[in-house]
Amino acid sequence: MKIFITGHKGFIGNHILPILQQKYSVHCMESDLLNFNEAAQELINFEPDLIVHLAARTEVEKSFYEQISFSEVNYVGTVNLIEAANKLTKKPVFLFASTMEVYGWQPVSNQIQQGNIPDVIPAFDETTIPNPNAPYAVAKFACEKYLEYAHRAYGLEYIIIRQTNCYGRKDNDFFVTEQIISQMLKNKDECNLGYGTPYRNFIYIDDLIDAWIAVIDNKDKCVNNIFTMGPNYPVQIEQHAKNIAGLLNWTGKINWNTKPKRHGEIYLLNSNNDKLTKFTNWDHKVDYWSGLKQTVEFWKQKKTITILDHSEYTNWNVDNTILSLDKFWVGSKLNKTPEFVSITRNYIKQYNIEYKLSTFENIDKSRPWLIFTSGEFIFNIHFLDKEQLANKQLFQGIPDNIIHELVNGNAYLIISCEQEAFTNSFFDIFYSLYKNNPAIPTNKIIHITAARNIHELYNEYCLKNNIPHEEKIQIWYSYYSLLGPINHNLNLYTPTPTKKTKKFINFNRVPRSHRITFTSLLAEYDLLDQGYVSLGIDENPIFKNRSTFVYHVQHHLPRYYNWNVKEDLYKFTIPGCQKLVNKLPLTIDTDKFDYRPSFAYSGKLMKFYDTCYFSVVSNTYFFAKDELGITLNEKEFKPILARHPFILIARPRTLALLKELGFKTFSQWFDESYDEEKDDSKRMVKIINEVDRLCKIDNNTWDAMLEEMKPVLEYNYNWIVNNTNDIIFNFTEFKNILKYAV
Repeated sequence: MKIFITGHKGFIGNHILPILQQKYSVHCMESDLLNFNEAAQELINFEPDLIVHLAARTEVEKSFYEQISFSEVNYVGTVNLIEAANKLTKKPVFLFASTMEVYGWQPVSNQIQQGNIPDVIPAFDETTIPNPNAPYAVAKFACEKYLEYAHRAYGLEYIIIRQTNCYGRKDNDFFVTEQIISQMLKNKDECNLGYGTPYRNFIYIDDLIDAWIAVIDNKDKCVNNIFTMGPNYPVQIEQHAKNIAGLLNWTGKINWNTKPKRHGEIYLLNSNNDKLTKFTNWDHKVDYWSGLKQTVEFWKQKKTITILDHSEYTNWNVDNTILSLDKFWVGSKLNKTPEFVSITRNYIKQYNIEYKLSTFENIDKSRPWLIFTSGEFIFNIHFLDKEQLANKQLFQGIPDNIIHELVNGNAYLIISCEQEAFTNSFFDIFYSLYKNNPAIPTNKIIHITAARNIHELYNEYCLKNNIPHEEKIQIWYSYYSLLGPINHNLNLYTPTPTKKTKKFINFNRVPRSHRITFTSLLAEYDLLDQGYVSLGIDENPIFKNRSTFVYHVQHHLPRYYNWNVKEDLYKFTIPGCQKLVNKLPLTIDTDKFDYRPSFAYSGKLMKFYDTCYFSVVSNTYFFAKDELGITLNEKEFKPILARHPFILIARPRTLALLKELGFKTFSQWFDESYDEEKDDSKRMVKIINEVDRLCKIDNNTWDAMLEEMKPVLEYNYNWIVNNTNDIIFNFTEFKNILKYAV
């Protein structure tokens, strides 16, 4: 079964996604729910059998004063997805996360409000007539009615789950159970809560997830039905708080009615799960008290990494050519999180640690907390542009209260370049800008980079430029942003046994100097027709003029990189360039690039991987004069996902870095000595000679070699798919973030 899931980074999605991925083919929605065309195209591309729609704003209390946002995201977004599903030839089943809040104001609420508690408190079920009494609930109920309409009008089958209040959360203290626990743990004297009169029933997180999986596994039985979850065990909020206080041995004072009253408080939400049990055989395993004890014990041991909430950035007046306040943040406009949070949130739970995004006002400033930005100056300022450097300031536009905490408090500023391996060029610009306004101590600045050898290069830089120890910044190297999206794109990397028509693929989007050099060598060695090759020259306005391109290769490159005219690199590249021009456009330069990845793993390259024997992967950097950083990125990880052997055009010891991260290479079949060659010219010639040798191997021999390579290819695939967070935390320095958990 193919499942298309929205809200996979949310509370329920985070829990059910890994379970579903073990059983089904799963695609996580990447486009914006409010953009109908994008949503429709993504659905059409995947053609799911089931849509699991979890994405929503769920904080009921906030819906009373953010009504427009809740209506847009929860109703308009859902309607977009429903209508997009209707465009599919084979319509999927639409599984919708609704809420018990749709029952709203029922007659029994009047009794409870007036203090007349019935002897037997009723449980709502699927026959109870909804009467939603909150903007959140109104939007959810409207979605239910739209699904019923779509079923009548288009034949779209649906399943609606009206889930009840969940407890056992490990990473959010906004909701009532965790909020009470969190307050009591932080303040032994008093706890400020809303209204204690209402009754609610609660479902433990493990039971909730089991229920969702049961419905998905039994979708054919469940179609065109609405289900409530139960359990039929109502507890008054006042008693709920007393129960938690007892488990914590908390003896402080509870201040009730300290929060604004809702415009339509609901005094009873209780339900049963009889129908759901009948259809799926699912039932509760964790009773109220057992679940409450587990939740309390977890929060007693819990640590938190606090990050300044993105909403605080709206009033900052930073120069976005220097720092970005949006890059590497994911989620909707009103619910953004740093990308590393969404990638590693589940992993750090094993250490009983959570990420918490807080406004400045709500941060406990007696403890360490983080401010996340990305460094844009490396892309926008040249380190030789003295005038521009003199007129820019690194911390321009950061509010005074934030500067004060960075200088005198426990705040730390992250400047991330996590997808790049910039080294000396970054430091040149950073220190030039920093000296213009050294407002923040350098030990409060954390730079994240993908360069594995960053510490060695940074120490050399500091010695050469007389940077004293007290002016050094913190540096972490990590690949988290390149490893994180892998599991969400696995459906794009399913091999199909196909007859091989080419020997290799060398795919490039940007015509960097080393890629131009290598492609010229392919032309000189008469290897262009042996592979699927692209260079992206026609998308570069400078190189559309072929004579300009030839001049660039024959004159600029030799001078800039100091090529020796007597060495093979010069001898073969210069004539090869002219042959290359005569071959343009290349094999896959002419494609419409519907498969082309703009970033990361979203491209559809499998048709090329399937029909050739090996990959020649061009890293972002090769020549030392361009960059000294040794790094990995999605270019190396894609052939691993495609179970494809590869040669690397990269800085020396990049293959060694792969092995350091736990991967296996192909030294049994390929000459990988190029990885140890420090001379760039000699390394490039070694690579082209090995590619030439591999292209001369006949197909029968190649077929036998691929069979021999299978254990290595499968090992690498399984390692990257099943151990992304282990790699992030155990083989890079991103584990340093755990030091900020308190």
